[in-house]
Amino acid sequence: MLMSTRVKVIMVAGALAVLALVLVVLRSGPADPYYRGRRLSDYLDGFAGDGMQQNQEPPFGLVIIFQDTTDRRGSAWEALPKFGTNALPLLIKRLQSRDSRFKQWLTRLAAKQSMLKLNLQSAYQKQTAAVVALTRLGTNARPALPAIVRLLKEPHAARAALYALNMIEPDPKDQILAVTNLLTGTGLRIETEAMAVLGNLGTNASGATPALLKELESTKTITRAMAAVALVRIGADGEKVVPLISRYLQQPGPAFGFPTSDKHMYLWALGQLGPRARQALPIILNFVNDPDRRISEAAKETLRQVDPMQSQPDRSKSP
Repeated sequence: MLMSTRVKVIMVAGALAVLALVLVVLRSGPADPYYRGRRLSDYLDGFAGDGMQQNQEPPFGLVIIFQDTTDRRGSAWEALPKFGTNALPLLIKRLQSRDSRFKQWLTRLAAKQSMLKLNLQSAYQKQTAAVVALTRLGTNARPALPAIVRLLKEPHAARAALYALNMIEPDPKDQILAVTNLLTGTGLRIETEAMAVLGNLGTNASGATPALLKELESTKTITRAMAAVALVRIGADGEKVVPLISRYLQQPGPAFGFPTSDKHMYLWALGQLGPRARQALPIILNFVNDPDRRISEAAKETLRQVDPMQSQPDRSKSP
């Protein structure tokens, strides 16, 4: 019994020592401004339950998923604009968050005991909260763009930086070029999400056309599909895009991929081209009765956009 008590005391003392160290580390860095007696970091905790993901519905852009609907999150959302540009240094720091080995060890330790509760947020939670806050700041977040663009070169921060840029919407050519540079060698998720950012910029990202055309010939199915979506959104020439999309739609095999099936994405892309995709009509018609309802509905909508007459019922015959 005595030994057990001593062990518990030692564990508590050790945990307190570790906690003290953690607090010192957390307090270092940019200023943590106040509003109504609360630190910015306290308000950011209200966004810790949010998430970042690519939308499964057209135009397959990047979105923030709001998980928490409590008053805590609501008060944080209302308070953020009051911080203005004073919030930017801390938010940029949060975008750079990473889970060190020490933190991973501490998290595992905390999970094995119940005597001391530690509120340890993951790097993903901190980064997501920062992205939400930057979204809420709107145009007041634009001074942070150069710093966010630099983070695209940091593997642990690139994804959060992409989402932040998407919400703030970069404009100068050097910022768009930085996103374009992520299309190769950064992994499937970053590559497809970078294409989503370019697509969201519309014709402002037309300079990325050559790089996206190269991705349209990738060996990776979802990369090709996302490249098709991005190309039509930035105003690419249909004569170059339609033949490739048509070829991919005819390839055998199941429709698959994330954020949705590649067939769904190809059909949507053809629809955005309208009459310029008329040469693909026979292929589009093949999917009108597809057993996958999402694909069949996408084909019908694409048919209406490419050739409205084809989508109309034949009224020349008597019932």
